[in-house]
Amino acid sequence: MTENHHKAEAVRYVSADEGRGIRIPWWSKIAAKLILSRLPVSYGIWAQLGLFRHGLTDHDVSNAVDFQRGVFDEARATLGYLPRRVVELGPGDLLTAIPAMTTFGVPNVVVIDTGEYATTDSEPYVQAYRLAGEQGAAVPADSDGPAFFVEMMARTGSRYLTNGLESYADVETGSVDVVYSNAVLEHVRCHEFAQTLAQMHRVLAPGGVCIHQVDLKDHLSGGLNNLRFPSSVWEHALFANSGFYTNRIGYTEMVTAFADAGFDVAIKEVQMWQECPLPAQSLAGEFRDRDEDDLKVAGFRIVARRL
Repeated sequence: MTENHHKAEAVRYVSADEGRGIRIPWWSKIAAKLILSRLPVSYGIWAQLGLFRHGLTDHDVSNAVDFQRGVFDEARATLGYLPRRVVELGPGDLLTAIPAMTTFGVPNVVVIDTGEYATTDSEPYVQAYRLAGEQGAAVPADSDGPAFFVEMMARTGSRYLTNGLESYADVETGSVDVVYSNAVLEHVRCHEFAQTLAQMHRVLAPGGVCIHQVDLKDHLSGGLNNLRFPSSVWEHALFANSGFYTNRIGYTEMVTAFADAGFDVAIKEVQMWQECPLPAQSLAGEFRDRDEDDLKVAGFRIVARRL
């Protein structure tokens, strides 16, 4: 890692093929999504077909609860007290933060997304309660039934805000102890990123923390093929609204943005490729001067404390 990077507590090397399934060419994924995203089909239908899903699926409840537990434990250790209110960004299809965090003892949960993507089926939330309860907390006796989602929201006093950046206006200044996300920050539109950090800083109480797992891979093939395109193409609505957008903010730039927004930054883990997965000559001109070590960062976990 170069000297201008914050030193990571742990570095893990990954393969450019890690986590990949069927190897569909990255360019064919772009072509398919450009076409499919223009069809008059609702998100719910695409999700049922396994396309354009946001976040975890109904089959990943166990992993989701484990993620919530990890965030809760790290937040409590960093803060030194039980979080009173937490905000999760971009949960996608499952609002597991609500059953998990409230079961762990967090009194209030707010979830922010760019649309109303989450399932309202009771089964995954009942399962989440039971899994969270197995880790040492009580499960509500009435955690079942077709109206459970509505009952869960009412019982916990949780809020599900679905207007993206505008949703922060509904969260009071200094009222939050933890803001967190899993593979979400890289999807924030480039022109909204600084505003998003500013809003996170505003809603956090002094000493509050952000905990974010960031995935800098291209979300097409597990490489850096998103860096092939100039911003004039990539940031155009045709590309940005087709289900494969990432903001292409690099590791150093993103960490620096947190510091500039008033956070004390700690990098808990960095995942790196041994070699850059894309040769410099294949990068769009605006990325060819990016530090090679930066290009080799596939992802990282940041804990940023509000000063």
